[in-house]
Amino acid sequence: MEKPNKASKIKFSVIGMHCASCAFNIEESIKEINGVKSCKVNYANEKAYLEIDSNKVSINQLNEKIKPLGYSFENHMNHNSQEHQLFEANKLKKDVFIGLFFMVITIIVMTWDILAKMLLIPMMPEKIENLISILLPMFATYTMFVIGKRYINGVINFIKNGRANMDTLVGIGTFPILALISFASIKLSDSFKSGLFYKSAGFIILYFAIINFIGAIKLLGLI
Repeated sequence: MEKPNKASKIKFSVIGMHCASCAFNIEESIKEINGVKSCKVNYANEKAYLEIDSNKVSINQLNEKIKPLGYSFENHMNHNSQEHQLFEANKLKKDVFIGLFFMVITIIVMTWDILAKMLLIPMMPEKIENLISILLPMFATYTMFVIGKRYINGVINFIKNGRANMDTLVGIGTFPILALISFASIKLSDSFKSGLFYKSAGFIILYFAIINFIGAIKLLGLI
């Protein structure tokens, strides 16, 4: 005999969201599960409100559905969600400081190059220019694979699952340039000329890292 439907309204903390598109993707994925009557995800407070048939759906099933997209549900009373937010905030903080260091170096290089072309200061010595030619691809590689790891994951998730969010768009719009500069910079004679493209892409990723860091510490109530 089939058990009668047992509707339950439950609330979870959502781990892994970065934008409003993430909330939409979670809603659409969860609604595909048999036994889910409704699902509403609030990006602002990182909470999911579900009505489910508890005879058919478990939290493990819900998490298995959204895990490939990079998200997970936790009991909203669980302190792990806040610890995860603190971990993410600290990680983003580290990335921002490293990115700022890269930014300072690239601004100095850009300024020197512009002023030298205006004949206001001497041209950059060849040894320094060659050093910059080596550093630029290193900066680009670190920016692409470390600071920009979440954007790479966004593109991968889009290819695998067909669901895009802001991370996907940043990755698609930025990484082709970064990859081009990384490989083009192997040729030292051309890398200095192509540095402007790298800097532009790097600033885009750094901008999003700063925005996400501010959002993370805001959610923690630190600002």
